[in-house]
Amino acid sequence: VGKRTEIVGKMYESPSSLESKTLFNQYQVKYIFLGDLERKDYKTDEKGIQSISTPIFRSGNTAIYKIN
Repeated sequence: VGKRTEIVGKMYESPSSLESKTLFNQYQVKYIFLGDLERKDYKTDEKGIQSISTPIFRSGNTAIYKIN
């Protein structure tokens, strides 16, 4: 994440916004990883993530989503 912490935060916190959709395209994001660290570091909008993606893996509190 490094220099893009703020950008990544926007994508986790409002994934269905037009700005985030533009960022997903710009950075060619295909998958969203959501685990304990992401929930701790960002105010993740899990319902928003689910609205733009399909879950492809889940184990405990960890999930990987493929963006539609």
